[in-house]
Amino acid sequence: MYWSCAQVENQRESVAERHLRLAGFETYIPRVKVMRRATRANGHAPPVSLIVPLFPSHAFVRVVERWHAINSTIGVVHVLTDGEGPARVSDAVMMDLHKREGPDGLVVLPSRGGFQRGDAVRIISGPFRNHLALFEDMRPRERVEILLQLFGSERRLELPRRDILRVR
Repeated sequence: MYWSCAQVENQRESVAERHLRLAGFETYIPRVKVMRRATRANGHAPPVSLIVPLFPSHAFVRVVERWHAINSTIGVVHVLTDGEGPARVSDAVMMDLHKREGPDGLVVLPSRGGFQRGDAVRIISGPFRNHLALFEDMRPRERVEILLQLFGSERRLELPRRDILRVR
């Protein structure tokens, strides 16, 4: 018995999870709460709180036997393999994910690394190198959201955390 990972249909993680459970598989889809701006015609909308998968289009599945049945489950694209069978996800990784869960069952992401919304930052690599921007938020997988003034308007960009520095 071990954990593996399955690729599931885009934005159908809950469908795949439900059908995997109906087929007798234990599943785990870590979820996080994120703030997103709603889109409106006038461009002004308050941010909304959404609960989304930490790893979009993926689900962890406990493999006992008959793992081929995972591939034919509704919502599942395929189980990730190592050539001979389902690729193993270590118990340590699974325990670490569970340890990061808050009381509401959602994974708590690392802090903003000392950044506050509105902090001035400099982009230090990539096509926007040396441009100044404003820190907006942390995103999953060590990424940050920034606001960049470009061509007379404000643009939202998502970059790796390592690509920005705070401007004092």
